[in-house]
Amino acid sequence: MSRISPKLRRHKRSGQAVVILPDYRAGRRKDFYCGPWGSAEAHETYARLIRVWKASP
Repeated sequence: MSRISPKLRRHKRSGQAVVILPDYRAGRRKDFYCGPWGSAEAHETYARLIRVWKASP
């Protein structure tokens, strides 16, 4: 099964990049802050989180 990747978005109050990933086993969602919006750190963290999330059952 192919999962559609959640989008990286800007948290307006903090200026941080955030992605919300569903946890299918727990039946809820969790926010992951990836770093300052637009930074290389945020994009690298996002890519790593998506790889791990897609690899999970």
